[in-house]
Amino acid sequence: MTHPEGRMLARELTSDLPGRAFDSAGQGRHTMESEVGPRQQAAIDFAHFLAKRLEKARVQGEAERVVLVSPPDFLGLMRKSMAEQTRRLVVLELDRNFVRLSPKEIRERLPERLYEVPLARP
Repeated sequence: MTHPEGRMLARELTSDLPGRAFDSAGQGRHTMESEVGPRQQAAIDFAHFLAKRLEKARVQGEAERVVLVSPPDFLGLMRKSMAEQTRRLVVLELDRNFVRLSPKEIRERLPERLYEVPLARP
């Protein structure tokens, strides 16, 4: 699955500058910023979307085993986003960044052991 927002620049993901607030004491003002930047929030949102999609596939019997291939940081977000029952479907995790590769290039870089993982029940 692809996520175009993940390739956008932070300034493209936000339409407004952070708000401004007054200090509770005194005359000072400061910028109000969220703890998570726009690119990180887009990644979190995409991880939640994928986790929900995998959960739906599990419940509907469309997925019995899952192989996750993504950069390490995103794998962590996926682990946090998935329900326990869905996490049990994960048979292999590959911490690789194949974002800019074609499907053919991705297949060429996948380890041989991936083809040994039983992806369908007999």
